[in-house]
Amino acid sequence: MAEELAQSCRRKSKSEVVIQTIQRYLELTWSPKQISNTILKGVIAFKPIYRWIYDGTILLGALPH
Repeated sequence: MAEELAQSCRRKSKSEVVIQTIQRYLELTWSPKQISNTILKGVIAFKPIYRWIYDGTILLGALPH
């Protein structure tokens, strides 16, 4: 019980925040290159974003077509 509470209260890692930000902008139909060159410039390049899409780290199921 205490362990579950600690996990739910823990601070999100930088990578979790980056992934959530990428997901949000992909849902707005931004390309990985647009995201990496503007919102996350200097934080992540577009190639890792594509890699995360391909390996399932970033889920595209709810994205508009």
